[in-house]
Amino acid sequence: MVELNRVERFNPIFEAHVFISLKVTGAKTGLLSNVDSRFLQDGIKRFILSLYSGGRYWP
Repeated sequence: MVELNRVERFNPIFEAHVFISLKVTGAKTGLLSNVDSRFLQDGIKRFILSLYSGGRYWP
């Protein structure tokens, strides 16, 4: 699952939205991308949904 945002900085509500979407769809990984960042690598966060931890963020 990929979610695109255009904001000045990430807000924790965006991360929560990714985890909720992962749980609803049954997907295991997701990307949160901020297209307003100066460099592409600075605007991407990867999320992995784990059965044991409920969800983790991997930079």
